[in-house]
Amino acid sequence: MERKVIKTAVTIFVNADNMKSARHAIRNKLIESVLPSKYPIRITNEFLDQVHQRILRSYPFLEEHIMDGQGTLLFKKDAEIARHLIEMALDENKVILPIHDGFIMQEGDKEFLREAMKDVWSQNYSTTIAIKSE
Repeated sequence: MERKVIKTAVTIFVNADNMKSARHAIRNKLIESVLPSKYPIRITNEFLDQVHQRILRSYPFLEEHIMDGQGTLLFKKDAEIARHLIEMALDENKVILPIHDGFIMQEGDKEFLREAMKDVWSQNYSTTIAIKSE
């Protein structure tokens, strides 16, 4: 459940204009789709502030994008990164399948994908990223 809460919060924080609207939207989304109805809890401002701080500690590069109302531009950047990875694979005649927030390739192409993801991320954000294999 924690992952769902964090993903919901990040999505809303990058699309919100201010903390008040972000809190309202997160509460509505969590109550509607994440929290089981048999566990009624009160989602306090303090809890949401802690979620906000945890996100910034874990993903400091998001700080400039949180609550600036420009979330769609950030998601567009994400799509551009995915498109670049797909183009890199196609240039090497490799099959790649984008799935939600990841990619599937043949087992033998795992290292190619890992390195391509690191390179594309670094080119766009001048930071490193941990790549998770499943």
